[in-house]
Amino acid sequence: MNLQDYISRHEFLSPIIEAQSIADRLVEALDISIEFPSVEECKALTADGVPVLQHDEVLARLNPFEGETDRKIFETLIRQEELDCDPMLRLIVWTMIDRSVPKELKASEAWATWRRNYCPICGRRPVMAQLRKEFQGRARFMLCDGCHTMWEYNRLGCVYCGNDDLKSIHILEIEAEPEIRLDVCDKCQAYLKTYNHEGEEQIYLNDRLTLHFDLLADDEHLIKHGSILTE
Repeated sequence: MNLQDYISRHEFLSPIIEAQSIADRLVEALDISIEFPSVEECKALTADGVPVLQHDEVLARLNPFEGETDRKIFETLIRQEELDCDPMLRLIVWTMIDRSVPKELKASEAWATWRRNYCPICGRRPVMAQLRKEFQGRARFMLCDGCHTMWEYNRLGCVYCGNDDLKSIHILEIEAEPEIRLDVCDKCQAYLKTYNHEGEEQIYLNDRLTLHFDLLADDEHLIKHGSILTE
């Protein structure tokens, strides 16, 4: 299924698609150039477990704004500190970051030794996961909603609270769309959207294009983590 067909089948996603399109156009119009650290520099920065963008000197260097207020808003959002602001502003800031991170740094291959439950680039908790076929079964990879970096994590257990008792973890699915499932932790009541197919990553590894799974979770009073619009 191509993206256009998918959107036509899920018309309720149109406002979300338009919001992202507006953010993309605004970021392009700002014409902001952010020079990101090299792969080797990023690996050195994260050696002690501190994500790249959580280093003050790096964040200050990457901040594209000159005004004190704008700089503070940018750094507050990247640090994921509490800030009451328009969701569109959040979308714009994280679109800047997403565009500034090189593809080679977003790829899981760059983070082969990173096994933490937060993104090595920005420090966000994952918003989704993907199960990939490997030589010895399937491996689980986390996806960041802010910079869209992927990294491998433990195959089983809750990525948020560390619960590894499989008796207290269950799965929710929408029968019409088996590509995605919700891995639900009964201990912390959080869920992780998990893409368990291959070949349609553009669609199913997109938090906002899979909003209907969040609505299913909301009906079950479950907790969502990792979204740039809510955290």
